[in-house]
Amino acid sequence: MNKLNNFGLFVLIVLIITSILAGISLYVYRKSGAYSLDLSRPGYQKLRQDIKKDKTLKDIDLTGQIDQDFIDHVNQKFDYYQTNTKANLVFNAQVLSDQSLGVDVK
Repeated sequence: MNKLNNFGLFVLIVLIITSILAGISLYVYRKSGAYSLDLSRPGYQKLRQDIKKDKTLKDIDLTGQIDQDFIDHVNQKFDYYQTNTKANLVFNAQVLSDQSLGVDVK
């Protein structure tokens, strides 16, 4: 009977810890503002329908022949995404500059 009580206590403690951690994660999710970016929420159903996939570049066929056309297509796709990534300030080195971080170097 003692082993059964210990197992029940273990399960209870695990459930309490899990509930506390889930509560903390939900609190951080709400406070950080990440919930406003979550397109899976029901209120954003119209926005999901408005998102259009870029059809200028076709997907790469992973089972096809590797020839010059394939290499040109991959290079074109790489250049396209590289240009878009460089245009985004999140990936720009200036984001981590001393001036943007407010660090005075003396």
